[in-house]
Amino acid sequence: MNEPKKILIFQTAFLGDVILTLPLLQVLKRNFPNSEIDFVTTPRASEIIKTHPAVNRVILFDKKNEQKGWKGVFKLANKLRKENYEIVFSPHRSFRTSILLFISNIPKRISFDKSSFSFLYTDLVFYDNSKHEVERNLSLLEKIGITISNKEIPKIGILKTHKEKIDKIILENSIGKKIICIAPGSIWNTKRWTPENFAKTIELISQNFNNYTFILIGANEDETLCEQIISQSNNSSAINLAGKLSLIESAELISRAEFLISNDSAPLHIGVAVETKVVAIFGPTVTNFGFAPYGNII
Repeated sequence: MNEPKKILIFQTAFLGDVILTLPLLQVLKRNFPNSEIDFVTTPRASEIIKTHPAVNRVILFDKKNEQKGWKGVFKLANKLRKENYEIVFSPHRSFRTSILLFISNIPKRISFDKSSFSFLYTDLVFYDNSKHEVERNLSLLEKIGITISNKEIPKIGILKTHKEKIDKIILENSIGKKIICIAPGSIWNTKRWTPENFAKTIELISQNFNNYTFILIGANEDETLCEQIISQSNNSSAINLAGKLSLIESAELISRAEFLISNDSAPLHIGVAVETKVVAIFGPTVTNFGFAPYGNII
């Protein structure tokens, strides 16, 4: 197809889902370098998107707070209608998203056949359960004639200020050893490996290798969990940075680690994006769902 003037990507699911949508953004920009590509996402995920070199503008959809309910849906739809987008890609499959994009009057609306209210889209793509989520998202491009033959890894835009913040932390904590990052949190409690097992892992590695510094990361709500793990590990040199780093700063720290240990949660996808080895722990979910680390899996 001819290069569109304005393209929209709509993904307001969890942070991990947004990270796995980045390859779609990247391929679109590579094929349409002169197009303006905007991205609708949540306030929390916006930090990952706004520093990405392929995005033109981030539009917030605070669907749990300020834009909660149908009033928020119609308000955002009205805003999008005025932008005159030619095409929208929606990996997000909720009925609210389908309605919102329909009333936004975007001429070409592409999503999956499993989307709720899928009849409101102009183009539907088969949701293939056998594929990784990255590949499923990229399959939406088939409707505009773009096919992908190679793996497209998510990329995160890390700025100089983020690197300087991590430099400062490493200097202040006199970290001269190799780093192992641990991300023990998750929105879903059922996805969390137990604090005892994380602590045993730290203790076991420490007993066999003395050249690692353990840094625990996460959101504000993970601070107590990380403290609990450190206290149980008997490792006085482990550092708790939960709640002290932004998402991009966390990405920069992970990029400097030898490897990351993470639950089936957003940090594992950040690890892939910054090309750090990831040890991913799956409990109630399985890799066949399509959310395993997207890279060379051992």
